[in-house]
Amino acid sequence: MEQLYRVTAFAKLAGVTVRTLHHYDEIGLLQPQRRTEGGQRLYAKRDLVRLQHILTLKWMGYDLNTVKAMLDAPDANMRQLFHMQKQAVDAQIRQLQKMSNALGRAIHEDAELEDSAIQTIIQSVTNNHLTDWAKPFYSDATWAGVMARGMQYTEADYQRFQQQWQDLATAFDAVRHLSPEHPQVQQHAATMASYIDAFTGGDNETERHLAHSMQHADALPQQYQIQDADLQDFMGQALNVYRKRQQS
Repeated sequence: MEQLYRVTAFAKLAGVTVRTLHHYDEIGLLQPQRRTEGGQRLYAKRDLVRLQHILTLKWMGYDLNTVKAMLDAPDANMRQLFHMQKQAVDAQIRQLQKMSNALGRAIHEDAELEDSAIQTIIQSVTNNHLTDWAKPFYSDATWAGVMARGMQYTEADYQRFQQQWQDLATAFDAVRHLSPEHPQVQQHAATMASYIDAFTGGDNETERHLAHSMQHADALPQQYQIQDADLQDFMGQALNVYRKRQQS
């Protein structure tokens, strides 16, 4: 027979507070397997797995409503969730190791740190690829998803993304004499859509926030800016055509 734990024992086993378990039960996020006749919550050891998902996804930046939707989705795949979490944790480890190495040099070397080492430390504690400019344009829920996806990328990845974006703008510029519906233009629109989906996770609300941020070119990092307003408008038109065709 499966062993069941009263809420206090389960909280101790999991390393969380009883209040946390009560809250998760009240919002339907983690409900006990059974209750005693007196209404006491009874948890099984297998509830630890769901609790682990909840706490790790919350640490990654997802709000509890999003976590619940992810775990309760009909097509939820626990192995994929573990894989996603591992990617985020491994990325954090790599970033913290780089920061530790830089700080170690500061401790053991009398000479001043090189600029690159200082930049590594600053980037580790601020995640400034996104935070400085993007956060004001997003809701808390959509921003949590953006940050969670961003955790899996390295400095080299961000440099590659920046180059891809500039290359895409150049490609659009070469076909701007064509209509947005032209097949050549739509090829580039498909590429643009794939870049956007990687950033937004395919979430429509996040994409709306992204579009809003792109309208404030002066707020964007220089490497993502498109100085030509007409070109940016042309890219937007082409993307709209592509999205409508996909929907139909």
